[in-house]
Amino acid sequence: MITQAGKTTAALLAVLAAAAITPAAQAQVTRQLTPAEVSCNASQLTALVFRTGLLVGPNFASKSITSVLTFGSPTGAFAGLVYSDQLTLRAAKAATPEHHLWFSTNPDEVKLLRNPARPQLDSISMTRNDLNSDLVTFNDADSLAVSLDPTLDPTHNTNDSTKLIIDDVVLNDGGVPADTKPGRGLAGIVDSCHGDFTAADLHVLAVLAKTLRVTAYDTTSATPGFQLVDQFLALYRGANAVAIAGGVRTTYLADVYPAGTDFQRVSASITVDLGSDGTLGNSTLQILPACANSSQTGCTFATSEVRVFVVKPVGAGQFWNTSGNPTACVGSPASVGCTSQVSFSWGERLAGTTWLKPL
Repeated sequence: MITQAGKTTAALLAVLAAAAITPAAQAQVTRQLTPAEVSCNASQLTALVFRTGLLVGPNFASKSITSVLTFGSPTGAFAGLVYSDQLTLRAAKAATPEHHLWFSTNPDEVKLLRNPARPQLDSISMTRNDLNSDLVTFNDADSLAVSLDPTLDPTHNTNDSTKLIIDDVVLNDGGVPADTKPGRGLAGIVDSCHGDFTAADLHVLAVLAKTLRVTAYDTTSATPGFQLVDQFLALYRGANAVAIAGGVRTTYLADVYPAGTDFQRVSASITVDLGSDGTLGNSTLQILPACANSSQTGCTFATSEVRVFVVKPVGAGQFWNTSGNPTACVGSPASVGCTSQVSFSWGERLAGTTWLKPL
């Protein structure tokens, strides 16, 4: 028989056990970040966005290009995906599906240059991941390249030899699969903003890079509201990591920079329920509220239509389905049939894949 004191002790032990398990499980999956750490991550990616250039081959198709930048290692090295869209106009498929160029960086390149008289400089490398890239010939309709300018003032740099560049062209056709460069503009960009990213955080960021799609429409073209433009997308962790039953609810952030003088920035949050083993559960995608002015961050400052949506992943050489994708919008006429917030299940989006949880 259990006495009242025994019941009290048992209840207390149960409470203590629950209190001990929940933070431990949460720590294994992810952790809370401070606003300063989030701002640091955002600033690093923004700096990279404005140092990034997109190049295409001589026979490139009439497709928009998206550059995605995020974090790809526990210590904060970057990962990126550049792809040619499968659309040419609103809801009009191109002749070819998306073509991907996936790359990673190493911020720990040696600072001692071959000329010992030169000052030590931060250096960075870019390496193409051929397992996640669609390699083509130089004259292919989806031949593309990405460059990164490490100099102090990229707006006045006209010497392309100072830029890192990689492409999706096969090596025997002049492809560039890796590059390394130093530069004074890398100060503060290659240093980690905080402690290590967890495996779950890196997994979610990679999944978002591969499934989050953005379409922005040019209002100045001959077909206003229909012509797609190029865009740059930065993905990073938000501050929140709140314990929930069986895991933690974590926030991730996306900043979209559509190309063109008529565009500014669209920011969105993606809350993701993560199980104790990092399994992705329910999620909410939301366009962040409008900014009061262009100098604010953590908000949206856009004048034209931008749609952010989550597609079901497909294999190389396949078109993803253009219908049934959870979509959040900003800008007229985005409000027609589309709201600023949408909830969905990663179990449904990633059904049939191996992507639901990290290794």
